[in-house]
Amino acid sequence: VPLLEAKDEEVKKEAAEAILAIPGKDRIEPLTDMLRNRPYTERQNAAQYLDGIKDEEAIKALVRVVLKDNIDTVRAAALETLKKNVEQPALVQAFWSAFFLKDMAARVRAAEAIGVIGGGYVGAVEVLIKELFITYGSSQRVNIFFATQTAYVRDFDIEIAQAAVIADPIPGTVASGVVLDTTVLRIQEKMIVIQRRVIGDALQKLTGEDFGDDAKAWARWWEQHKDDFASK
Repeated sequence: VPLLEAKDEEVKKEAAEAILAIPGKDRIEPLTDMLRNRPYTERQNAAQYLDGIKDEEAIKALVRVVLKDNIDTVRAAALETLKKNVEQPALVQAFWSAFFLKDMAARVRAAEAIGVIGGGYVGAVEVLIKELFITYGSSQRVNIFFATQTAYVRDFDIEIAQAAVIADPIPGTVASGVVLDTTVLRIQEKMIVIQRRVIGDALQKLTGEDFGDDAKAWARWWEQHKDDFASK
């Protein structure tokens, strides 16, 4: 693979032919290994030469590159190889699963990838619209009570004996204070705003419409045009 970057065109051609001559299964391990911790040009070439290989481990490695690699051209090469070799529904499902990762950058790249590979597929539009409706944060209620308690004699327990009267005091308390009751509606981060914007851009690529990151507007449009979109 490093020889693919040689200045001599004949050497590059021979290197490419040699790689393609290796049976698909024998190419998987060395090429997937090169997708990690190698110069970006070698990672890009490795992604391209995994074309035609539909092995599960190779597909997982390419998906990981799309989500994690920091170089645009490497991610694009991996996504193009996936697009050629994996059925659209399965590929959309793989990137949809990335929306549950803690890594926000990976979630943003997953949305971008669905926008590229999801053309004409109803499921791609639906998962992106659903993602826009997700609320980040907790809806649980919490409260705290700041109080002052005052004791007083509420009554007396009187007993009358033969030569005496006994009155035992019955204490009571009065509480006064303030209750603070709150609900956490949502927690918003800068990257979540970016993610929503990227999802809106992906939806625009897939549908030709532009409602930004307005989830309700997309849902209304989708309700009216879903059947038309599916028939294209």
